[in-house]
This record gives sequence, C-alpha cells and structure tokens, in this order.
Amino acid sequence: RDFGTQQAYGFGIGTEQYEFFNKTGFIFKKRPGTSIGTMVSARYHKQDMYFGLRKYEGEQRSVYGNLLYQTYLYNTNHTFKAGTSFILDDYRESFMDSAFKRTEAVPGIFVEYTGQVTPRFSLVAGMRGDRHNRWGAFGTPRLHLKYMATDNIILRASGGRGFRTANVFVEQFGLFASSRKVTVTETLKPEVAWNYGGSMTWNFKLFKNNAAWNVDFFRTDFVNQVVVDFEQPGALLFYNLKGKSFANSAQTDVNFTPVERLDFRLSYKWYDVRLSYNDGLKQRPLQAQHRALFNVAYALPFDRWKFDATARWLGTSRIPLASNNPA
Repeated sequence: RDFGTQQAYGFGIGTEQYEFFNKTGFIFKKRPGTSIGTMVSARYHKQDMYFGLRKYEGEQRSVYGNLLYQTYLYNTNHTFKAGTSFILDDYRESFMDSAFKRTEAVPGIFVEYTGQVTPRFSLVAGMRGDRHNRWGAFGTPRLHLKYMATDNIILRASGGRGFRTANVFVEQFGLFASSRKVTVTETLKPEVAWNYGGSMTWNFKLFKNNAAWNVDFFRTDFVNQVVVDFEQPGALLFYNLKGKSFANSAQTDVNFTPVERLDFRLSYKWYDVRLSYNDGLKQRPLQAQHRALFNVAYALPFDRWKFDATARWLGTSRIPLASNNPA
C-alpha cells in the first residue's frame, strides 16, 4: 500500500479481522430456568493507517472465556446468575517513530439478581470483581429499578460503575489527519466512571391513537479519564485526568400517530460535557449542547410502500482554543 509523499496528501486505512465464537449450554429439564453455559471467542485484528507522511500500524490478539450458571430463588420471579470470565488482550502498536506494546489479562467473577418483587416493581442488581494484571483489583456494581406508577406511567432508575482501558490511536484516528504534533505525555491509566440517572415513560391516547412521551436524565462522573487535548495550537496531547470531568445528558421525545399509518416523532436532547484540561475546566469542543430531531413516516396499506423524512438541528459548539494561532 502506498503511503503519503511530499508532493500530495493521502489518507488510507487497511483492516484485517478474523474471529471465532462458540456458545454451548446445558439446560436442567427438572428445574425450570436453570442452566449452565459457556462462551468462548478469539479475535485477531490488524489495522494499518496513514495520514500524509504519518503512519500507524496496530495488531490486537484477544481471547475471551465465560462460564455462567443461572437458576431461580424461591420461584421463577427471582432469578440468580453467577459465573467467571477471563479476558486476554495483546496490543502491539506503532505511530511514526514510537512503539507501544501492552498485554492485559483480566480474570473475574460476577453475580446478578433479577427480581419481580411485586407486580409493579422489579429490579436487577449485579456485582463484578476483576483483577487486572497491571492495575490490580476493581469492582463494578450496577443497579436497575423499574416501577409502574400506573398502568400507563413507567419509572426507571439505574446506576453503576464502569472500567475500561483506552486505545487512543484507533479511537481518535480522525484527529491525526492534521499537522498537529502528537504526544502521549505519560502512562495512560484506565478510565473509571460512575453513571446514574432515570427516566419516565407515559403511554396515552392522542387523536384516539397510541402516543408516548419519554423523559430521561443521566450523569457520568469520571474518576479517571484519558484526556484528548487539542486546545494548544499545533499540538495533540494525551494524558490522565487531573481534576473534574462529568457529562450530563437530558432528553425528551414524543411519538404519536394522528391517523392510521402516519407516525410523528419529536425529540430534543441537551448535552453538558465538561472536563479538566491543563489550563482548566472547559466544555468539550466540537460537541453541540443542544440538538433536536423531527421525523415523519407514512406507510401504504400492507406496507407495500413506506415513506420517511427526517429533519435534524444542531446548536452551536465550542471550537478549540485558537487565539494563539498566527493571523
């Protein structure tokens, strides 16, 4: 594959991927809802990219195994899952004249309870415990609640903790198509965050047809995050979070059918995403805080023809700091 030259700018991506997956289960016939299952997968992924004279090469080899046991407690309204898992990831990457290599081995155990506590109230509660070969032990709890306040109003709430390691070159490859100097300033730690929020759904009648109104709000608080910093002209920096980082997201939408086979959807979403850069807490750049959507769909009898149109509006977004750029 040809890479960039001094005379012309080129951009290209080449990908090879192979994957194996197997799922096997055993059901206990004399005990309803009880089973043992295994999942095994293996994956090889190679990706080469170039942006002008910049070249990236990356390889990933992954193996995943999972053993799961499921049964019920007291009766089938209360189910219980438990199991163990193992993840092995081997990464080998190079960008320009720098090479990056790491191997991650993560054994873990997990439990989960699902209960239909009353006809109107149900919950899912789970807990994982994992041990990372580089970053040690960590736990990730989660909780989901659902309550039917009336026959037409449903309330939901959820919360949990997340843990991941970032692959900055593949996840941010679009930023490399520039003249910025790329610098990974330190060893990048795993991203850890808490997420929580809730929603309400109201099903009602409008024009004698079914309609629904939904409202939700979620917030994510980062304990650690890989900061992608292109606030400094001519530079693209990757470093660990030093300070606050959070994301608020609120959405409301209405779906209704004024006449048979004609559907309308109105939606509005608000984002407030802020993180701490080297020069302070800022709104995340190039992400609109306000956005709206309108969709109308019509189908002829028996769905022989379907027509669909969508209009989308995006509000303003902050651009990265440009005051130090040459005139």
